[in-house]
Amino acid sequence: MPKLNSPALLCATVLVCLTTVAATAAPAARRPATRPVARAGVDRSTPRAGLAALLAANETMDRHTAEACFHATTKSETRLAHSLALLGTAQSQLRRAVGARLGEPAARELCGHIVRAADVATMRVEDKGDTAVVHASDAAAFPMVKVEGKWLVSASAMAAGEKHEGLALSAGYLDYALRHSLAAKGVMQGRLRSLDEIREYLETGKPLGEAAAIE
Repeated sequence: MPKLNSPALLCATVLVCLTTVAATAAPAARRPATRPVARAGVDRSTPRAGLAALLAANETMDRHTAEACFHATTKSETRLAHSLALLGTAQSQLRRAVGARLGEPAARELCGHIVRAADVATMRVEDKGDTAVVHASDAAAFPMVKVEGKWLVSASAMAAGEKHEGLALSAGYLDYALRHSLAAKGVMQGRLRSLDEIREYLETGKPLGEAAAIE
């Protein structure tokens, strides 16, 4: 398993919000044979709208729409988009669980820096024609590409910002997604009872029975 950004950092960014973005997002020269379909009425007419659509899908745990908000042209990129969509929705699942069982203040403390759809309107956009970069902060940004009139998050540019091979990268994010999903279940079942226990599980991935005291 590759060593990626820590799960705690991922929970603070809701996805792999790149710390170093490729100067230009990947061109839309190729299209995958099939791709997930977003729910009807999703606005992706601008770079901000495209990013907001992804984050809104994460927040509502609509994995298929989230995955459809990525542009992927190879099997490796498609797997990366799939794993990131699972991670984003699993993080929202965990945030909801923590809010329900430990309270909203605890949810904000654990995931308070998550990039949300409501934040996108104030983000700076670096427009480069058919590509763009939406800056969530000075150190984190989302590479976007325009495909058939719709702005999508570029899986190619995201992969270019990481040092790991595509398949290993996808496997790493799938593992993090599973940890977030299992942590959410652990919280709802009362097996993870504090933020420290949740953070430890997200960091180590060890069995929940070892991550929390069970009476």
